[in-house]
Amino acid sequence: MALTWGLFQLKSWAWTGTLIVYVIATLAQLAKMLGTAGTAANFLTLGFAIATIYYLLRSEVKQAFTIAPSATLFDYSLLTCPQLTDNQRLSNIKKVP
Repeated sequence: MALTWGLFQLKSWAWTGTLIVYVIATLAQLAKMLGTAGTAANFLTLGFAIATIYYLLRSEVKQAFTIAPSATLFDYSLLTCPQLTDNQRLSNIKKVP
């Protein structure tokens, strides 16, 4: 309940706690699947946990929770900036050497 409240309030501790919970859930599901043949429910739970981790690690989600974004090769936030024209957005994309 506390994590749910914290997520709705965009608290950084709730982001961290949720990420930890879903990493543990992913590891538990992988261990369970290695120990058994793996049922459809195990695959669904694992998929949901991985999707949640992916979502929490997106730069715009980190920004909403005021989590410092990690260095990325491609800055997606520049593509959705409303005050920039299409040419400005494309020129601001970081190029990989």
